[in-house]
Amino acid sequence: MSIKLLSAWIAAPIVLAAALLITGSAPRAATQLTVIFNTDQNGYLTPCGCAKPVTGGMPRRATYLKGLDAAIATVLVDNGNLTKGAHTPDAWGRQDALKLDAFIDMYNALKYDAINLGPNEYKIGVPTLETLKARFKGKMLSANARKSDGSPLFEEMAIVEREVQGKKVRIGITGVISDKHGLMISSQNPGVKVDPASDTIQRVMSDLSRNSDLQILLFQGSQKEAEALGESVIGAFTLVVFAEAGDYRPTEQKRVGNALLVTNGNDGKYVGRSDLTHESAWKAPKADYVKLTDDFADEPTIRQIKDSYDARVVAEDLLNQVPKSPTSDGSTYVGNTVCGSCHSEALVIWRNTKHAVAMKTLIDDKADKDPECVACHVVGMDKLSGFKNMQETRMLKDVGCEACHGPGSKHVDDPLKVKPLRGDENTCALSCHVPEHSPNFNWPKYWEQIKH
Repeated sequence: MSIKLLSAWIAAPIVLAAALLITGSAPRAATQLTVIFNTDQNGYLTPCGCAKPVTGGMPRRATYLKGLDAAIATVLVDNGNLTKGAHTPDAWGRQDALKLDAFIDMYNALKYDAINLGPNEYKIGVPTLETLKARFKGKMLSANARKSDGSPLFEEMAIVEREVQGKKVRIGITGVISDKHGLMISSQNPGVKVDPASDTIQRVMSDLSRNSDLQILLFQGSQKEAEALGESVIGAFTLVVFAEAGDYRPTEQKRVGNALLVTNGNDGKYVGRSDLTHESAWKAPKADYVKLTDDFADEPTIRQIKDSYDARVVAEDLLNQVPKSPTSDGSTYVGNTVCGSCHSEALVIWRNTKHAVAMKTLIDDKADKDPECVACHVVGMDKLSGFKNMQETRMLKDVGCEACHGPGSKHVDDPLKVKPLRGDENTCALSCHVPEHSPNFNWPKYWEQIKH
């Protein structure tokens, strides 16, 4: 035996023993292929903390993914609408751009394979998306979006490989957007056109089927639209992820041909998962949904990316860039102290409600510089005389009198002639007590807590 062979023969068990010592067991080969899917995240890097218990968030999703059994080979896909799609040159547009940056960093850290662009991404604009495409380590898909010369604007497909039960498996992924978004995309992105989804899927599928063992379609459209494409168009796919389902997660999952139609709802509250099986062909028997409760701690790396995003929001002073408009009648906000000088009993009642500590809850969560959060914790943030920041307009912090009764300057000047608005469910509650932030809101019940 040569010295080199002898050295290798001696070293091999030593390396294996070291691996066993570190991991506790020998590395296991994957025996299961699983697709993790997501759609319509709508900007929620972490969930809104207003409603308890809090559900969702990227740091929790990361903890779930990192806790998966080592014997599972995963394919990670996102069906788009990562943000809400603000495209204005102000705080809202900039905040969405910062969120997209953070999502790309998170998806790179988690090794996502593909993102299908949704209408909200196109609202932000192709130049921004092209910058993000260069940074994303996976594939940014949008097969039916074309340049004016007919060439693809982004990737048409992704082929990823996994080893399952000792055999190489090629997974083909394509993504398209519903035809109904074509006019909006073209009008906001000159030179871009959207080809019919049906024609595109059939064309791309011919290449996918030759180059992969199973195929996944990411469809930025509704379940009804996906079904309408028909078996001849989508029936050969293993999995079709659709969008626009709200909080809905199908309990009776539909199948078109071989394709299982799935979605995980919106806002990232659930992780969608489908464990694939293989006999004569690959199949998705069903999909499961994991609710991201506080049973899942924040994964440190993804949490750090979220913290960095928060720091950018503060550093860029987005709170002072919120667009503002005049009030409809020219009146201005005066603050609770002025209101309470006459309405003292109402002020006492208000001081004992949660509305009176609305801003403190944000300060405690370090969200008091985030315009998206601050809007529903102060008075009149979108108006010229409304809340601007804690230094200049401290009297308008919290959900004060004028949040429901309207700006009070004209009432103060002539209280007998000008009456304040009579706040009700429609005028002062439903703009902030929306289902995603206040899912159990009930006006008669909540009114009893603040009645005055």
